[in-house]
Amino acid sequence: EMPSGTVQRFSAFRRQLLKHAEEGTRVLIVVEDATRVGADALSELEALTACDAGVSEGANVILMGDTSVDSVLQTPQLARMRQRLRLRQEIAPLNASELLGYFKHCFRLAGNEFDAIFEDGAAAVLHRLTGGIPRIANNIVESSLISAVENKLDRVNVAQIKLVANEE
Repeated sequence: EMPSGTVQRFSAFRRQLLKHAEEGTRVLIVVEDATRVGADALSELEALTACDAGVSEGANVILMGDTSVDSVLQTPQLARMRQRLRLRQEIAPLNASELLGYFKHCFRLAGNEFDAIFEDGAAAVLHRLTGGIPRIANNIVESSLISAVENKLDRVNVAQIKLVANEE
């Protein structure tokens, strides 16, 4: 059961970090859109996940977002978070060939073939519509698959992809 007060929640989380440290397990916290979360919440997260000398190793924090994350991190209240930064990695969008390869790999892992489910030209349209950003492409592919089932299509066609993308 989740404690009702903030201090009690903080203490419960810290106990969990200590338990994981004793078990030799590292804790990772991923913040998907750090800019939207904001400086106040990130400051609280930093305090919550900081290590305690000799008690707990704390938790690793992974901040994700576009380049505006850098400006959020420059706020004075995030000085400790900036000190904890170990690595910055910019991920470029995939080119058309890489996006197709990515989807072929994902579909094989799921036990099928991308080319058996999506008609010819679908990957090129997906790339054009998403700019090669996998997260956006994944959303459109998932919605296209759902739409194809709802419309009793044998394969996902380019028109269906465009329709779904337009709706999203």
